[in-house]
Amino acid sequence: MTYKHVLLLTITSVAMCASVSATPPPPGSDWVHTEAQLGLPNVPFVFSKDGLYTAASFESSRAFHIDQHEAAIHTDANTTLHISGPVSSVAGSTQSLAKYGGGTLVLSGQNQYNGNTLLHEGTLGVQGNNALGTTNRTLHMYSGTSLNYAADAAVYNVIQLQPGTQPNEAVTWRVDQGTATQYGAVVGSVPISKQGAGRLYLPAYVTTPTLAVVEQGSLAIGGFFAGPIHVRRGARLEGSGAIDSVLIQGGGTLAPGLSSAPAMIVMRRLQLEADATLEINVQADGQSDKVQVLETAELAGQVLVRAQDGDWQPRTHYTILQADQGLGDTRFARATTIADAANMPFLKPELSYDTQHVYLSLVRNETPLEEAGETPTEDEVAQVIDQEGGSNPALQDHIITLDKPKARQAFQQLSGSWAASIASRMLDDSRFVREAALQHASATHTTSHAWQHAWYSSARRNAAQGTPGDNRDTGGLVLGGTQHISDNLSASAYLGVQQSRMWRTALDTHANIDSQYVGLTLARGWRGLKWILGATHGWHAVNSRRSLSTAGLNDSPTGRYRGKTLQLFTEFTAPLSRLIPFIRFAWVRQQTRGYSEQGDMAALTVESSDQTVLFSSLGLKAVHTLHIPNGQAQLRGELAWHHASGDVRSYSRQSFRDSPKQTVFTSEGLALARHAWSLQLGVEASLAKHGRLGFSYAGQYASGRQDHGARVNVSWAF
Repeated sequence: MTYKHVLLLTITSVAMCASVSATPPPPGSDWVHTEAQLGLPNVPFVFSKDGLYTAASFESSRAFHIDQHEAAIHTDANTTLHISGPVSSVAGSTQSLAKYGGGTLVLSGQNQYNGNTLLHEGTLGVQGNNALGTTNRTLHMYSGTSLNYAADAAVYNVIQLQPGTQPNEAVTWRVDQGTATQYGAVVGSVPISKQGAGRLYLPAYVTTPTLAVVEQGSLAIGGFFAGPIHVRRGARLEGSGAIDSVLIQGGGTLAPGLSSAPAMIVMRRLQLEADATLEINVQADGQSDKVQVLETAELAGQVLVRAQDGDWQPRTHYTILQADQGLGDTRFARATTIADAANMPFLKPELSYDTQHVYLSLVRNETPLEEAGETPTEDEVAQVIDQEGGSNPALQDHIITLDKPKARQAFQQLSGSWAASIASRMLDDSRFVREAALQHASATHTTSHAWQHAWYSSARRNAAQGTPGDNRDTGGLVLGGTQHISDNLSASAYLGVQQSRMWRTALDTHANIDSQYVGLTLARGWRGLKWILGATHGWHAVNSRRSLSTAGLNDSPTGRYRGKTLQLFTEFTAPLSRLIPFIRFAWVRQQTRGYSEQGDMAALTVESSDQTVLFSSLGLKAVHTLHIPNGQAQLRGELAWHHASGDVRSYSRQSFRDSPKQTVFTSEGLALARHAWSLQLGVEASLAKHGRLGFSYAGQYASGRQDHGARVNVSWAF
């Protein structure tokens, strides 16, 4: 619809309805206090020439009919009449609906009346999108009255602003919450006051207002507003339309657009007073909101930047305001970001000017990167990136464009915590071959024999102190032989292999560990007591991969390195019939070689490590023997408490591989459990005269950790 069509429609509507002066209700008129006074519940109310006069607040859902008389509704002061039923015209009537009195009339039904709406006095509330009947009719709104829009209300009717008896008295548009839309054009030279905390959106033309003042909430212009707009403290002017002139008073806000998407608002003249705000949305691709001023702009106050999520660069530039006839040597006092840059903590806005333009740049601020960290590991990574910023700019440039949660995630992924977590897992898993050796050294065979021990186990460790959790599957096989040297002394030798796979669930980060073992044990009995002493040496080959997937920072460094483990262990048992208490000690030293990862900017050079732990266990075994056709079967159980001391916390030391400074930083992985419980339940039976076969469940439990697995044992005498 063009402006000429709107104007023609408005003139036609005005001609159909002359101004009617507000008059009090005629003497002897009936005042309505309740809905029941309107008649039987299912009978429509038909307006008579005297109209409807209400003196109390109530709601009516019945139908209202406009026949051959104007539908005059008079609501007494401080009362509200809510007509939620439909209002319609009958017998082709084109009579208007007129509102009088200091009270409020609310229309919320699916109304279809054919006449205009005349708001002479008081307040008219509209809900829904058909409150004012046929949309090609006009709302005549007289100065001193108020039009209240409900949230999501939409009015398609043209509004004709009519002067009242008081010069320069304004009409009030009120939206208390949400967004309401006035789709119909607005004409008439009457001042406008926008009230209420909600937003009123005007996508059409407002052709001849004398002045609009945004007292509260937001006024959003989507079409053309032909008069001046003043914005008071705490209020907002928004939109992507065109305005004659704009004054933003102290505490008021000018915000182009209606959402985070970049938009431009156009005006003939702009003035921002001290403490006013120009709010600008900026995007990582270089797009931003913009104010286009056709004449002059007078600047003061601040620019408030809303940076949207995206793949940001360390330096981004925007043109946020253009005044074709200049800025008059005025400047903004400052520029800042929403909530002190919570979404961009390491970038700050800077303003620059020429005679006609205001430019915004986002550049590195003085905030140290470690402010995003919450653990010593994250802080050390952040400090190194900051210290090496000049010599390793690519990595720093990626970090400074992130918000704090994403920066913290990047520090976690850039750290060496994965190598440290692998080391603690290898130390913990050293127990599998040790337990196999102890089990077969303590067996009750009375002759020399060979044995085989196989296992499979699956474990989970929860995240702790900022280090991500991980999972592990492992399986292994030990082949050994035991030689009885005397009645109370035996020696065993064994070889073993173990394969493990570790991974972090949230990321494509994993490691494969291949291990080989060789070991010896001595077992001696004395007066019913039994003592076992053993030593095991292991060699490990580790193939690891880390994955980094934070905005703009994508890398998958891989590393290959070797390690070795030495274990010295002992067990004392004191059999008491079916119950066997025991105590174990194991001293374990693990060493890994240094290595350099293959990858891009996130690749690390990891130093060699040396870690020593003492494991202690105190427990009770139980054995119950059954007689079967082939010999005997034994039901076995074991419950034990475990304690770890020494280098329980696991650390790695590394530097960024391609950094010229090679600054070393320390990262912490998941630690060993200081305290844990284990449970084993199994059965072992004779296969033949010289063979035995056993199966068992083995579980270990600690705070935030679980490990479940199965064991298979085979032995045969020779």
